[in-house]
Amino acid sequence: MSFRIERVWVFVAVHPDDGDEGVIQVGDTWIPFAAGDERRLEQLKERVRAMPFPPGLTVKLVRFETRTDVEVVR
Repeated sequence: MSFRIERVWVFVAVHPDDGDEGVIQVGDTWIPFAAGDERRLEQLKERVRAMPFPPGLTVKLVRFETRTDVEVVR
């Protein structure tokens, strides 16, 4: 059985002043809070709910569902 990512969920922080969005990351390295399956999504939800965020910062869970294979890199 093979696994193919058909949709991606991403946790996005929304800046309270200008509405700019950014993907939430882990620590000093850029590891995005993104999931390609529901099992991983549930794990990330637990972590995001436990994270301290600055007052006024909104965090959204966004789902992207249209897959477009753009390029084969390797």
